[in-house]
Amino acid sequence: MNDSTSHLAHLLDTPWPATRLSRFVEGAKSPFWGWRLMNGTPRLWKYAVIPIVFNLLITMLVLAMLFGLTVWFIHSVHPWFHEGWGAWTAWLGWLLEIGAVLILVVLALGVTLITYMILSGILCGYFYGRLAEEVEVLLGMPREELQSISILAEAVDTAVSVAELIVVNVGFLLFGFIPLVGPPVALVGSTYWNWAIFGLEYLTYPLSLRGQRRGQRRRYCKRNRPHNLGLGSVVMLMQFIPVLGAVPLATAAAGSVLLQRRIEAHERQVAPSQVPIVDEGLS
Repeated sequence: MNDSTSHLAHLLDTPWPATRLSRFVEGAKSPFWGWRLMNGTPRLWKYAVIPIVFNLLITMLVLAMLFGLTVWFIHSVHPWFHEGWGAWTAWLGWLLEIGAVLILVVLALGVTLITYMILSGILCGYFYGRLAEEVEVLLGMPREELQSISILAEAVDTAVSVAELIVVNVGFLLFGFIPLVGPPVALVGSTYWNWAIFGLEYLTYPLSLRGQRRGQRRRYCKRNRPHNLGLGSVVMLMQFIPVLGAVPLATAAAGSVLLQRRIEAHERQVAPSQVPIVDEGLS
């Protein structure tokens, strides 16, 4: 093993995190694990170039949408809360505006993430799946043992994910109209569920190579919720970072394989690095 694979073997064999927070952090770090592996195996980057370009375009579209929403709010909505209010009721205008901003944040997050999931699933999903497959083979899994589900089944599962994302965000958006408590609860709740959904979407890459359908993958992520949320939080954050965010979104696909292997090894009570890491293509 070279330094890169030795580092990964040591990382995968470290003691299992004792707390939920430490497992969350581990999930959030998994895109960095993928970065280390891909830098040590340059040939893996060829599976990431096209989705990186697509993600740049998607991010530009998303940011343009957010910019348009911000401009509209400042010019059309902001005056509602500050024009015509008396000296004694100005505080109420500020309070209502804060609630309106939180509701719009929930709306913007929902529209943004739904747009990303649809476009990413169409434009990037195939390449991320190929990248995950190559990482599995590199880590020692025989290619003939991979059990990818059909394209039709993947399309159905993606459609269900989009529908779930819509229902969750619309539900929290409506909840946000409850005075005072609604907006902050809606923001926190929608963020939590969006993390869970995007963590599931990325763990789908290694789990689908084991023939698992969405129901099985959901149960898997529920059992490992802190890791799932940690991974999903980084995936969601990277969608809003122009240019630089596109690369971690690709390395997260490779990192999800390493994260899944670590979780599976813990469930089976074996060391992840007992599966040989092949040095082919490593520098």
